[in-house]
Amino acid sequence: MSQRDRRRLNLFLLLCVGCVLATVLFALVLVQRSREAASLTVESKAPVSDPRTPAGLPEAPPPAEQPSSAPPAEEPKRSDAKNIPTTADSKTRPSSRLLYFRANASGDAYGKLAVAPLDALDKARYSSELSCERVHFGGGNGVCLTRDHPQEEIQDAFRSFLMSFAAYSAVGFDEQLRPGWKIKLNGLPSRARVSSSGRLAAITVFLSGHSYTSLSFATQTTIVDVESGKVLADLEKFSVTRNGEVFQSSDFNFWGVTFTHDENRFYATLWSKGKTYLVECDLEKRTANVIHEGVECPSLSPDNTRIAFKKRIVAIGAPITFRISLLNLKTLTETPLGETRSVDDQVEWLDNDHILYALSEAPAGRCTSTVSVSFDCNVNEQGPNASTDIWALPTGADGSPHLWLKGAFSPGVAPGAN
Repeated sequence: MSQRDRRRLNLFLLLCVGCVLATVLFALVLVQRSREAASLTVESKAPVSDPRTPAGLPEAPPPAEQPSSAPPAEEPKRSDAKNIPTTADSKTRPSSRLLYFRANASGDAYGKLAVAPLDALDKARYSSELSCERVHFGGGNGVCLTRDHPQEEIQDAFRSFLMSFAAYSAVGFDEQLRPGWKIKLNGLPSRARVSSSGRLAAITVFLSGHSYTSLSFATQTTIVDVESGKVLADLEKFSVTRNGEVFQSSDFNFWGVTFTHDENRFYATLWSKGKTYLVECDLEKRTANVIHEGVECPSLSPDNTRIAFKKRIVAIGAPITFRISLLNLKTLTETPLGETRSVDDQVEWLDNDHILYALSEAPAGRCTSTVSVSFDCNVNEQGPNASTDIWALPTGADGSPHLWLKGAFSPGVAPGAN
């Protein structure tokens, strides 16, 4: 055998060994993930009850462009539903209104859970324990959808491969950003909402696909007791009606929950056969009723009278875009708002007159699909252009958007004490 043939044989054997190792590694990752995602397993930790406001948050004058905030909304009404936990009533609200969010500017704090006073947004404090894909907060309790990192010590060359099979969890946290309970998620994080009293949370994950612009995706949305992390309900198990008749289909997908003052009632998006519907749900009865068509990612106003949502715009030969709109729940009339850019996000209400949402700093048209699903593709991209900013938009007919907080994503506004 010639020297050249020996080199070829050695190269072939080396490639074979590499393929075998990659196959074994792939199988191990799949087995591990299947074990973790087989069920939503609660990992309980000692409950935290310290109601103090976050330390180290000095007050400062508000930023020049920050819209003024209305007084905190009224206290949530108590529900008698048997499934609604009530222990959060004893929590003390912080004395000043706070913003919880994901830090999303390039740098050491990228991805970390953060909190800042609404009147001093430049005085943010960052968690040393939690990095989040999605964040929300209410009534003294928060939820962070996070990516698990069991492979931290693996060489970088293998890390991107393994991230394709990364596991995700939902973690509860308190006003001090201290983590509590933890549950495994069955898919990729998409949406999170905590009720205004902090008793319940809604979590949406992609079981398949990673963007709502696709026609081939599947979601799972669950309702969770925020005090314990116990899963209370899966929206797929709800009975749905439309115009007084049973409405059912094998392709149902739910996402984008928003709670009313009475958490037993909440709104969500239902997808079926290429159409989206706004459904009003009853947690105790496990029912959902279609009340309007063409609503995605609803967000209920603090006074519970209007829903801000993203309106899907489909044009032949053009990518799908979304227009922020407002739905009057009494008249069911829709009003497009003053943001003309595509916003694929579940907006947050700052007060009864302003909403918040995230937009990427990346140039339009440069969005790419990656293994991280912190953001929907047509809004954000990963890597060096993954930074996003939070924008504020008045809900009046002549409202114009303005930059509100740079390098941030997934805002959750926590009302202060009355």
